[in-house]
Amino acid sequence: MRAIVTVVVRALVLASAWGAIGVGLNFISAKPVPWIYEPPKFVECEGTKVQLIDEKQAGEFMESADTVFVDSRKQEDYAKSHVKGSIFLGPDDVQERFVSVEPLLPQDSRIVLYCYGPECDMAEQVAVFLVQMGYRNLAIMSAGFAAWEKAGYPVERATDRTESLDFWEQEEERQVCCEIVHMSPFRGHFWSFRSGVRVEAVV
Repeated sequence: MRAIVTVVVRALVLASAWGAIGVGLNFISAKPVPWIYEPPKFVECEGTKVQLIDEKQAGEFMESADTVFVDSRKQEDYAKSHVKGSIFLGPDDVQERFVSVEPLLPQDSRIVLYCYGPECDMAEQVAVFLVQMGYRNLAIMSAGFAAWEKAGYPVERATDRTESLDFWEQEEERQVCCEIVHMSPFRGHFWSFRSGVRVEAVV
């Protein structure tokens, strides 16, 4: 029994000694390891720094009229629920879909992208593409959609939409109407980007 205690004590002494040496070396190191992990604040995309934000910061940005949210998850998940007013732009067909959503993404807007969470890089892939298209005011909500929803921020679900049209038919109509508004004057209907409601307008 005494032998076991002696071995344990020696092991603790050695561990303490090596721990003290490690702390000392870290203290004098030019690049010390932080005691508390701090997540990165930026990610570099094609030479451009893209800000990484949490759901609280994203919620604050939503109050601004010049902020556009981009959902980069799978299409079926976006159809079920997404940040209210967000645009779907996934990495799989980003070039093809960008043609139709470009009128909804003004170059001078703040673009907030999101996908599933910290382990997901789909939003980052889309951010790289947008940087290549000339966008610079980008941010990624690294916490992901689940954190946004859990925090109680505005979410649009499939049950919130009208049942008279298939969801993706509504999406295509919204984009086509926005393109018409963007390109030429007309009298008639269009989809309000923020509310998704058809309204009368004269442009």
